[in-house]
Amino acid sequence: MINKGFRNIMLKLHGKIDSLIFCHGKFFSGRIKDTSILLFDNALNVNFRSFLHFLSLASPFLKLTKGNVVFIANILGKFPQNNTFLNSLTNAMLFSLIENSALELSAFGVRVNAVSPFAVKTNFRVGLNNFTEQENFTFINELEKFFIYGNEVIFNR
Repeated sequence: MINKGFRNIMLKLHGKIDSLIFCHGKFFSGRIKDTSILLFDNALNVNFRSFLHFLSLASPFLKLTKGNVVFIANILGKFPQNNTFLNSLTNAMLFSLIENSALELSAFGVRVNAVSPFAVKTNFRVGLNNFTEQENFTFINELEKFFIYGNEVIFNR
């Protein structure tokens, strides 16, 4: 189904992709002990497999135009925190995909980059799978050891 839809889009674009921006995903909080295989599969499908599949479909067209790929990836993939097991795991996999695809596609003139917006000081995490206000406070304080709020981290090859 995705392959057919992709082919239809490529016909409309005359087979050219100049830039591709991956900016979807879902936040999965929780601990290892609370993670079922079904939940893991859901996180894997949304936060990793979909990126991999679409990139594999788009790569031949990006090579033709020496295009650009930008991934929006959660910083937890590089700096995991308590109660973010699935999100950290799938985003770590995504960073590996980004780095490997940058190495592979650079030979064809395709640039692959990642942008990792930083956490914002809000109560967004409170209530997510029992993420308490204290855990939110600890989470933000732990991340502040590595980054200054308002900056973004860019991984570029």
